[in-house]
Formats: sequence, C-alpha cells, structure tokens
Amino acid sequence: MRISAAALFLAWMLLPGMVQGQQRLVIETRADEDEESYTYEPETVTAKAGDILVFRGAEATHAVSFERAISAAARQALNAAMPNRVGDLAGPLVPAGREYRITIPPNLPAGRYRFFCLPHRAYDEAGWLVIE
Repeated sequence: MRISAAALFLAWMLLPGMVQGQQRLVIETRADEDEESYTYEPETVTAKAGDILVFRGAEATHAVSFERAISAAARQALNAAMPNRVGDLAGPLVPAGREYRITIPPNLPAGRYRFFCLPHRAYDEAGWLVIE
C-alpha cells in the first residue's frame, strides 16, 4: 500500500493539533526515613482527556487504586483506562524504580477522583485526580 505525498502532508499538518496540549503528569510515591509516612507527590493532579498519568515508584512497592464511590460511567471509564488491573479500579503493584501509566479517557466525567496505594492505605497514602 502506497501513501500519497498529499496524505502524508495532511497528516503532518493535522497531527500536532491532535496531540496539542497532551500532558505527561508524573506522580511520585514517597516514604519518610522511617517508612511511617507514605505520600504521592504531587498530592493533587489536574488533568484532561488524553493526558498521561505516570505513577513512579520512588521508594518501596506501591499500587494505584481509585475509590469505588464514583458514578457507573466514571468507574467504567477508569477501569478501561487502567492496564493490567488486578481488580475493580485497582492497578498492579509497582516496584521501586518502575512506572504505571494511565491515559485519561475522553469519557471520564469531570470531577474529583481519590486514588490511593492499597498496601499503604493505613498510612493514608492518597491523592486526588481532578478532571476539568
């Protein structure tokens, strides 16, 4: 299959507009020196459809799960966007030095979504995803 020069030019002109504004938002997991306090940094992330959330395990093994008290539409959108889920709204364990990525789907309703690390939930390792 041959692609015409006109088609390539058109794709070259349109592609930047299609991905314009997409952000890569890095959220790192942190632990204090005594490993008695775990946090996400930043704690609140504002994103829009197409943005990529990158959860980076800085120290220890962490995970990303979302609170279940959300609308059915939001639940369906988040579950579909989370690769390698281990359960409802629950991502896999992410070892230190590794990353877990979620691309914000276009059908995720605007709102605030609380996420947390399941292994460190007792330490209140949690954050907020704000969708514009």
